[in-house]
Amino acid sequence: MAGNTYRFEVITAQNLQSFAEKRIDPTQWQGLIPISRKRSLAQARNPHAAPADPVLLLAFEGRRCIGYHGLLPGLLNNKTRFSKVFWATTFFVDDAYRGRGLGRHIIERIKSLKIDFMVTGMTRAAERAYLAAGVNQAGSVAFYQLNADQNKPDRSSGSHFVTRESLRNEPPLQAVLGKFLDQFGLDCKLVDRLSHNKKLQNFKSSDRVEFFRDIEFINWMITFPWIYSGDTSQANNQSYYFSSQRDRFEYIVIEFYAPNTNVWMGFMVFSLSHHKQRTVLKALDHCLIPSVNPAVFLETTLFMAKQIGVDRMEHPADWHTDSALVSAPDFTVKKKKRSYCYYAGNPQGMLRDTIPAIYLNYCDGDAPFT
Repeated sequence: MAGNTYRFEVITAQNLQSFAEKRIDPTQWQGLIPISRKRSLAQARNPHAAPADPVLLLAFEGRRCIGYHGLLPGLLNNKTRFSKVFWATTFFVDDAYRGRGLGRHIIERIKSLKIDFMVTGMTRAAERAYLAAGVNQAGSVAFYQLNADQNKPDRSSGSHFVTRESLRNEPPLQAVLGKFLDQFGLDCKLVDRLSHNKKLQNFKSSDRVEFFRDIEFINWMITFPWIYSGDTSQANNQSYYFSSQRDRFEYIVIEFYAPNTNVWMGFMVFSLSHHKQRTVLKALDHCLIPSVNPAVFLETTLFMAKQIGVDRMEHPADWHTDSALVSAPDFTVKKKKRSYCYYAGNPQGMLRDTIPAIYLNYCDGDAPFT
């Protein structure tokens, strides 16, 4: 089938929510559901998105949606200024159109938008499609995945699942967490959102070229999650391919303070997910003032994993030390890699010149949202 029989449509940030609410009508819409209402509600409020930014590309044959590709606007920081980048979030082609060139046409349409484009966390099939369409490899980021020993007699998958609310409301567990942090000279608060602390940028590395995640962006992620938790009645896009619901999905936000004071010392953000009898804890955004031992990140992650009783946890590779494994004898450890690809399509953008110098991060792209 010739590529010119396909019709393409770009949905912008300012039109995304109305598109999801009004046009994706089950009685009228034909073909693939390209986005859930939960995701459209969240992505329409992205603080790094401009109203005219493209966020969803659709492919049609006639009136039938046969493929789509999501885009997440973000920022690249090169130490002196910011430049817009667009992360791949979803890429899907109807089964009946696979092997017929549609995926390549979708990628070519993205390239024609003249944007700086990044993708990570893709399947191998998607990576092959990107590379075949002229998108370039951009290295990989390492991280550690720790899996609980299911042969332990006290292991019962998911039986200790703890929500953010119970972490806050159960005094014994809150007290144990505070006591654990005594060894680092820290106290903590479990909060719904991060404080807008003016000190934050002074504590983050200033000599890195990296993809930018500030307090406003992190709070947006926490406040507008992409995943439904628990209530099946909310999952109104049942034919949407990508995960939009789990038995439980939470962000856990910890702010660190000096003991007995309100002096801010840093923070950690975790995602906690329970689905199909598996509980997974991921260590996401984090920051500490320079005087605090950075080992607090890994040790707090291990502590939380044990208290909750998770089946799996993941954390950035630069936290890992062999000595830390002494604290995790009930976990098997795997070092993993997540690859990146890019296309520098914006002549005024920074991506083409800075790509070799960019510090790749576990939280890049849409990885923390799912």
